[in-house]
Amino acid sequence: MDTALFLIYFVYGLAFWAMGLAVILESGRAASAAQARSLVWLSAFGILHGTHEWLAAYLLGFGRPAVALPAWLDWLRLGLLILSFACLSAYAVTSLRQARTGPSQRYWRYVLPGWAAIFLVVVLGTSNLVSPSQWIPALDAASRYVLAVPSAILASLALWAGAHTNEPPSSRALSANLRLASFGFAGYALTQIMVHRLPWFPASVVNQEMFLSFTGVPIQAVRTVMAAIISIGLLRAMQAAERQRQLQLVAAHQARLAALEQQDALRRDLLAHVVRSQEDERARIARELHDEVAQLLSAFSLQLGSLRPKLKRADTTEIVDRLHELAHQMSNSLYRLVHDLRPSHLDNLGLVPALRFLLSQDYGPRGLDVAFHVMGRARPLRGLIDTALFRIAQESLTNVIRHAGVDRAVVELQYDGDRVTLRICDQGRGFDPAEQFSPPRGWGLAGMRERLEALGGQLRLRSAAMQGTTVEAVIPLDAEPREESIDERNHAVAGG
Repeated sequence: MDTALFLIYFVYGLAFWAMGLAVILESGRAASAAQARSLVWLSAFGILHGTHEWLAAYLLGFGRPAVALPAWLDWLRLGLLILSFACLSAYAVTSLRQARTGPSQRYWRYVLPGWAAIFLVVVLGTSNLVSPSQWIPALDAASRYVLAVPSAILASLALWAGAHTNEPPSSRALSANLRLASFGFAGYALTQIMVHRLPWFPASVVNQEMFLSFTGVPIQAVRTVMAAIISIGLLRAMQAAERQRQLQLVAAHQARLAALEQQDALRRDLLAHVVRSQEDERARIARELHDEVAQLLSAFSLQLGSLRPKLKRADTTEIVDRLHELAHQMSNSLYRLVHDLRPSHLDNLGLVPALRFLLSQDYGPRGLDVAFHVMGRARPLRGLIDTALFRIAQESLTNVIRHAGVDRAVVELQYDGDRVTLRICDQGRGFDPAEQFSPPRGWGLAGMRERLEALGGQLRLRSAAMQGTTVEAVIPLDAEPREESIDERNHAVAGG
């Protein structure tokens, strides 16, 4: 019988120790600081009570007449027992304070008076003890009556309240396992009534010896079963809680990705709107300069020309000639300004002729020899795509003149079935693409990237020190925006 009881105590302690370790790990993932504190109390109960049962097994194994054990071991076992039940009581009280709904709140009015009545019975009963040898069994029984029974009942109510607050379908497994642990604590509370036989009520009537004589099973075996039910219920509840947290994490991650995608789509739409507005404003200013300022300047030049034959003095004629020359220079500057604002070739002839004109008229005179290649069948594109590619070529070739230190470059325009690609290559100084530029350096690359992102495109940059630079702009044709502000007929600007 001692061997079987020794194994029962060992399994009993192991069940509560495993529960205590699992709960202390779970407390680190608790949803709130209050819940974490209550779980720490429950973990302390499991570890202390498991240690108590192992010490009881040790005392049982060596508690033979031939072996003398120090008396303080029994007091240590009793101290562990009382401390473990105090921790269970702290867990129950803190958990029930968090449970603002459910049946647990209504049961306080019944449990606490019952607790006080049991305490009164124990106090009156212990007053009849006369033998000091019965102090340890009496304190053991008192701790079970006063602490273990009501604390286990309250813990059962706390777990039931926790299951009541986790009723959605996603928490069904968590609720079921919390109820299982709640039933375990309720059964555990009943087993604590069975104490050693003592000469006072109720220990003189309801005790461990009476239970063994009726059932043939020691009460410690029933407590072990209850401890196993509690541990299994709590462990499975923690697994369900972890699965629920993972699902919530995945859902939050998916929601964050959806929000980021929505934000990115809004940003692209905003960029497209900004680019459209910018080009519209450029075209409007170019029209105003061409239609009004250029016409006024032409009229001024004609009036100067008609004035010259009427002048007699040579010095006055020279002044008129200089004014006429200044008007001609202003007209040329105005023409270049209108061309830079909105090239008429781009609206009237399309991207390829506009690029050819740009290379021959703008960069050839500046000493840059550019080889231009068109691959695939050139075809008309939407105005924003043509404008974006033209501006990227313009910015990239300007960077070649400013920074590359070479006088040759290659521009390739490739038409594929589902995309169009523009490449600008040079064999100049190069740079580190990962370098963080301080404004205003790097704004040209940022502007190119924003133009492409607004059209669903991509900017690819390959460069290294003394190995040249390749700027590649790729725009998928199926990503062309439906809203189009730049109309060739509305924004065509004459060439001066």
